[in-house]
Amino acid sequence: MMYEVSSRQTDRIVIACDSTSGEIAARGMYTLLHCPPVPAGNFVLARRHDDGRSVVLAMGRMHSNCMSSNLAQLRRLGAELGANEVHLLPA
Repeated sequence: MMYEVSSRQTDRIVIACDSTSGEIAARGMYTLLHCPPVPAGNFVLARRHDDGRSVVLAMGRMHSNCMSSNLAQLRRLGAELGANEVHLLPA
């Protein structure tokens, strides 16, 4: 079961619920500033330019089960690289 919620024009949030385990995970595209706590999983950090072009700056995987720690690491790396967009992908 999947639900899509769009709260801001720049953010697209997809919430997926695994019917067998009942686990809920957020995934989608967020601004670096508005990214929610991040569960273990894959990410892409990108720089979106004013003309709409997007450049991938980093791709990786978060391994920690501590979502706030993952978010802090993503924001730090994003700030160092000049990212303004985070894409969260399923594990």
